[in-house]
Amino acid sequence: MSDVKYANTLLQSFDPELIDRLHLKSVACKVGHEIESPGNPVKHLFFLEAGMASMTTTFKNGMDVEIGMFGYESAIGVSALMGTKQSLNRVYRQIAGWGYRCGLQIAAAEFGRCGPFQRITLR
Repeated sequence: MSDVKYANTLLQSFDPELIDRLHLKSVACKVGHEIESPGNPVKHLFFLEAGMASMTTTFKNGMDVEIGMFGYESAIGVSALMGTKQSLNRVYRQIAGWGYRCGLQIAAAEFGRCGPFQRITLR
């Protein structure tokens, strides 16, 4: 079982058994690293421990607008757990850092248990 101390507030709220089922992998990302891009499949859920990511959308005239930000109080990719097959927006690192990711299939299985993981990620 995991005895890691997490900075991500979602991960802090999960019990060790749930954390083990997620099979988290540590990832480091530089500024500009693209986590999701429009039209591409969402393959992972990301839990940031340090740094920040932005979500932008592009209008028909080519203008990009930030529509969301992610930090240590969130998970990236949750919409895929509710049926989104492809990313609708660009999500990329604005501030370098690191965190954890888990495969979407693993996260979907945990989400389907209708337990704490589902309740917390939907918040």
